[in-house]
Amino acid sequence: MKKILFLPLLFATLFAMSQTRTLSGKIISATDQRAVGMASLTIKNGKSFIANDSGYFHVEVPARELSLTVSSIGFARKEITV
Repeated sequence: MKKILFLPLLFATLFAMSQTRTLSGKIISATDQRAVGMASLTIKNGKSFIANDSGYFHVEVPARELSLTVSSIGFARKEITV
């Protein structure tokens, strides 16, 4: 089973006046560095969203620390804290 690597293109932009931040990045395979299109990203006890065909995602999330689970068919599930 392949592993997913959460590319350190994870940019968090905090807004001083709001309680949300923008979370964006790209999901790639840990073995061959190729994009993992349509990967599922789930915030623990929150909403889910899907990366585009090129593995990129962009979403507004709460400004607190989050546990994010990344998964895709044929890849091992990966949980990270952002």
